[in-house]
Amino acid sequence: MWYEVEGFVRRQLREPAQKIITPETRLEDLHIRSDDADHFVDLFFLRFGIEPGDYDRSRYFPVKGPWPVRLVRKFTSERRNGSVRVPLTLRMLTTAARLGEWRTESVERAERR
Repeated sequence: MWYEVEGFVRRQLREPAQKIITPETRLEDLHIRSDDADHFVDLFFLRFGIEPGDYDRSRYFPVKGPWPVRLVRKFTSERRNGSVRVPLTLRMLTTAARLGEWRTESVERAERR
């Protein structure tokens, strides 16, 4: 499964073969920012048949909008969820592809191993 995920990432982001990409690579290391994240993740879920489950983009990417909106969302989101932003890695995407569904606890646990 890893090689399929790696190939998808390279094709979508036009990453050269000589660039080292590992399961530990974070999407932000590949210059995927908040604006591009939704589109990339949607394509990834579609390509690998992943149900969104409990996927919450604000857990992995900064909130969008004008700065006052971002500021309010940031603090209310962190208070409500009791969490801060988690880096989204290719290992997490690979785990979701294996599971066929985004299960935050399982996907993030796989990253910590």
